[in-house]
Amino acid sequence: MEFTLDLVPEAPVYDGAARETYRDWVGAEREDRRAAAEAAQAATEAAAPARRARRSFWWR
Repeated sequence: MEFTLDLVPEAPVYDGAARETYRDWVGAEREDRRAAAEAAQAATEAAAPARRARRSFWWR
């Protein structure tokens, strides 16, 4: 009963600046995560040969 169509605006208010700010934040967050993943991959690859050399198996 309290909601009527005369309370709804004819055209929605669109703020493009807020969307652009959010998209910039998402882009920076993706770049940070990509850089962190690359650093983790590099650290893992650097440590992998050392771990393989220490590994001994019971059947050898």
